[in-house]
Amino acid sequence: MEWQPTFGCVSTQTVALIQLAVLDQVFLLDLCARGFCQQSDLVGFIRALFSNRNILKLGYSMTGDLKCLSATWPELSEEPLRMEGMLDLLRVHQKIQCQKVNRVQNGPREVLVGEDSAEKGLSLLVQQVLGKPLDKTEQMSNWEKRPLRISQIRYAVADAYCLLDVYSALSSNPASFGLPADLRSITSGQSETSKGKKQKEKQAKKAAQALGNE
Repeated sequence: MEWQPTFGCVSTQTVALIQLAVLDQVFLLDLCARGFCQQSDLVGFIRALFSNRNILKLGYSMTGDLKCLSATWPELSEEPLRMEGMLDLLRVHQKIQCQKVNRVQNGPREVLVGEDSAEKGLSLLVQQVLGKPLDKTEQMSNWEKRPLRISQIRYAVADAYCLLDVYSALSSNPASFGLPADLRSITSGQSETSKGKKQKEKQAKKAAQALGNE
């Protein structure tokens, strides 16, 4: 998703463009087109897409996207999206970087995600997996101005489609990147750990209350 750059402003922006890439096509949903954003079917489509566990959705650092979606449609804040079949490649990227650090503990420290590198974030992941960084020249451009430039359209397409190429490369040989065979287990494993931690905290709280009562 693309939105107007904030340049340090704390307010959450509304989404200007949604990119949906599948294996042979990329769809650009122009939310700045007159009346398009107000169509009720659009929100219903987004809810159905995000909640369908049979469709794997790839993203990179998806927290910001979800915040901007909620700012675009207040009803998504009132009734939050049900998230199924999601894989945030930022989590996968962090796993790759941790494995690199572990392999060179006695050698020079490898660059972590977004640290001390000319390339950052998704561009760094694309470079590490596919051998060439993603061109992010248009990332901070004005995404609310119409018509979009050809360079913006090319960037928007590549920004979404590269996730498919990265996922395909990682899935074909996960061991070479220090990853488990099922990439989805990276995110689900973290969520399970989080659930387990919360459960332990609840149990500890109940035990403390019981001791207090005694």
